[in-house]
Amino acid sequence: MAKASKFASKKNIEADNSKIKKQKFSDPKVWTRWVVLWGLMLLIAWRFIGEHRLLPALLAEHIPPGPAISLLYWAAVMGFGIWVIRRNTNPYLRWRTVSLMTCQTVFGLMMPLRVLGHASPIKYPHLTWPLHMGVLEPGKGALLLVWGVATSLILWPAIAFFFGKGIYCGWFCSCGALAETAGDAFRLKAPRSATAQRANIGMYVILLVAAVTTASEWAHVGLLRSWYSWIVGFLMAEMVAFAAYPILGGRIWCRYACPLAAVLGWFSQRGKSGIVTNLTECIECHFCTKICEMGIPVSAYALDGILLKHDQCVACGECIAICPTNTLAFTFNAPTRLGPKPKPESLAEAIKHGY
Repeated sequence: MAKASKFASKKNIEADNSKIKKQKFSDPKVWTRWVVLWGLMLLIAWRFIGEHRLLPALLAEHIPPGPAISLLYWAAVMGFGIWVIRRNTNPYLRWRTVSLMTCQTVFGLMMPLRVLGHASPIKYPHLTWPLHMGVLEPGKGALLLVWGVATSLILWPAIAFFFGKGIYCGWFCSCGALAETAGDAFRLKAPRSATAQRANIGMYVILLVAAVTTASEWAHVGLLRSWYSWIVGFLMAEMVAFAAYPILGGRIWCRYACPLAAVLGWFSQRGKSGIVTNLTECIECHFCTKICEMGIPVSAYALDGILLKHDQCVACGECIAICPTNTLAFTFNAPTRLGPKPKPESLAEAIKHGY
């Protein structure tokens, strides 16, 4: 009877959960996101053109796009964040969204628009290398340099090791805030093939480029910095990432190109936290894999009884929330293997599981 009730739950989830259904462009929740994202892209392009003197100085001075970008970005996170909170009944998803909205209000709106005072030389305490290159560049002051080293190379890596990189990527990051709110409707668009998984190496390539670029700044070779700002900071992080939301999912930048995600993911994968599973409750519905925007084969970890410590996991909690039998849960201290080894079906499987 217990087994039958589990499959009945699976059937109900399959019928009722709108996330498993494909979103159509006629859905207002989808096309309004297109409008907001493309509006952001146009404003960011306008700012970049003005900063690089590609417009007459008078025009760039009298139509400053910076405040407009901050306001529209904040409005998108707040507006779609409220929709996410109203749609979800899971407390974890709600509180995570509230955290992202709060951080965006404080660090993404109030500080850039100088609503808060700046008594400290550290104007923006959330800036972290290599996502924000300036904190480790020369000429910015000793205090900012010490702060950048402390947060970028010590504090956040330590947090990622003990609690997972999702503390930053899923609860704090401005990029993650837009991805989890405005990008939520495109979650199922994320690619999940083996090739897509291998392409994740792109963020490590950009991390290497960021490190070389920072080193070149200390060597007083400024050419790389301007190219990095143009290609990575402008085209990839802002223009291409926003445009790709409706095609490849909201986490496209986080998954393939964010250099900070590469740093935190490396520590997180070798750390103490992860997602555990109750092997006796799993009904192999694979909803957890289907909903994962980072393309992680969650169900494969669960069925093998292996603690999920993946360098791509941003602790969004969607796989846990959608599980019809409450099989999955977060943990901050668990063994690598959660249960008995699966019975090998071949020699290759026996070697894989260490028999």
